[in-house]
Order: sequence, then structure tokens, then C-alpha cells
Amino acid sequence: MCKGDTVAASIDKERRQTLRRNHSATHLLHFALRKILGDHVTQKGSLVAPDRLRFDFSHNTQVTQDQLFWVEDMVNSLIRENLSASTKIQSMNQAIDEGAMALFGEKYSDQVRVVNIGDSRELCGGTHVEHTGEIGLFKIVTESSVAFGVRRIEALTGQEAINYVRDNEINLKKVAEFVKVPVSEITSRLGVLSQEHKKSETKIRNLYKKLVSAENIKSTEINGINFISHTFTDIPANVIREFVLQQQKPKTVIAFTATEKDKTVLIIKVSKDLINKISAKELISIAVEKNCGGNAELAQTGCDSNKIDDAITAIYSKITASKHSTSYRRGANT
Repeated sequence: MCKGDTVAASIDKERRQTLRRNHSATHLLHFALRKILGDHVTQKGSLVAPDRLRFDFSHNTQVTQDQLFWVEDMVNSLIRENLSASTKIQSMNQAIDEGAMALFGEKYSDQVRVVNIGDSRELCGGTHVEHTGEIGLFKIVTESSVAFGVRRIEALTGQEAINYVRDNEINLKKVAEFVKVPVSEITSRLGVLSQEHKKSETKIRNLYKKLVSAENIKSTEINGINFISHTFTDIPANVIREFVLQQQKPKTVIAFTATEKDKTVLIIKVSKDLINKISAKELISIAVEKNCGGNAELAQTGCDSNKIDDAITAIYSKITASKHSTSYRRGANT
């Protein structure tokens, strides 16, 4: 493009119309929020895009699901009324006196543009629909917190809102087919399945506990300290941890590894009568050669499955070198 070239400018009418719908919908949303939540609601930010809208507003608590439904219903009611949207230029003082909403902190000239949609009046320079019926449908998608005292609503209008509702309907039908009940019975069916799942998990957990108890776990005595180590395969780490916590034998150090689905966890427990001399946190850090969390009595971390023997040897050596131990005897069963 060069200076003097003739340029033909045109408006993308389809894109412009989607922007109009979403912009006018933010005004209706603002109006409805103030009606439902109270006059403390003021705009703190917004986004008007062709495919969605976002509206940030002042409010100290999460908007309840019922309140969101009421807001959504009010906006859709205003859409169905097919209200006329009008604009006029007037003085700032006159606009405020007539109840027009202005953005806090925004600088305005003496003459301002006021957009009226039904009882909604706001200072605004943007593009809007001529009648609210053009918005078609308004659907709230999310409500969240963005800062202290500021909430955010994201919503859709027109065809985007229809597509959203349609997609949810399709997903519900898929779920209904999967659980083999009508859509209207999905909630009750999922409740039953959830209870059955919890019962199955309990049964499986009890079976794991029996497997752990049935393992031939050996111990080594190191000058009065009972050192118990074992590697468990295909048993969840949380089951092993629970088993470890149940062990209350005095003068005992436990080092168990649990390998499941290519993930290995090392768990160390030191009996309370030894923690002034031996620390589980120190032992586990030595075993995996890195700083780890935990405390003197209990510590847990991920471990390289190829270095399990090295880790157990390092723990054994540390206990052997402690002030408690000068000799050892292997082979006693727990």
C-alpha cells in the first residue's frame, strides 16, 4: 500500500452483529446482576468478543446457582421482550442525574453517549443491537473469582449459546446410554454407581491389606534396632503407608518401597523411642540422595525403581553407623 492508493473499507457484517449481540448482552447482564444481587454491583471489567462475553463485577461472595439462574432468566426475559435500544448524546451531569451508570475511574468528556435498553442506562460508546430480540439466547457458562471482591461471569449469546446447550444435550444422552437409563434418571443412577464404587474400593483395599500382611517380610537386628525392609509390587503406596503407620513396635526402623504402574515410592518410619537419635527425614534424604520432606518419625518420596537396593543399603549403613549400633544379626522374621 502506497500513499495516494484508493482503499475500499467495508464492515464484516456477520462479525459486527455477533459483537453487537454480546455487547448489548453485557448491559442486560449488568442490569440483572444489580437487580438480583444489589446496587453494590458495578462493572470492573469486560470482554466483548465475537464468540463470547466476559463481565467482571464487584461482589464479595460466590454467586449461587439459583442466583445465576435468576440472572439468566431475567436477561432472557428482556431479550424476549424485544426491547428497543437507543442512544443519545447529553451532558455528563444530566446523564448521571437520569440514572445512567458510569465506570468508576473512567474519564468522560462534558458530552457523553448514553445507551438505553429498557430500564438499563449506561454511558457507552460501543455498537449495539437495535432490539434485544436480535441477541436470541443468553447462556451463562461460568462464574468465578478473579480478585478479592471481584467476580467474573462468562456467557454466550445467539448461535454460540444454542451450540453450547446442544453439545451439553448430546453429552447427557451419551452418559444416559453409557449408564443405561433415560436422561431424567442420570443423577439417581450415578448416585447408585458411586455407592457401588465406594463399596468395591473398600473390598479391593481390604484385599490389598491381606496381601501385604501375607508377604514374607524379613527384619534385621542392628544392635538392638529392628530394621525392617521390603519391596511391594502392584500394591498402591497409600495401602503400604497405612500398613506402616499401624506398626508400633519399639526400637524399629521400617523402610518399604511400593512399585505400581512404573512408579516407585519409598516410605520410612522410625519408632518414637528412636527419633532423638535417628530421623526418618534424614534417612530418606540419604537413601535417594536429595533433600526430602517429612519429619523425624515418617517420610515418603518417589524413588528410582532401579536404585531400590542402593537406597536400602544406604539406610542400613546409616543405622549401622549410628551410636546405637556396633554389631548386627540378620534373618529374624517379623
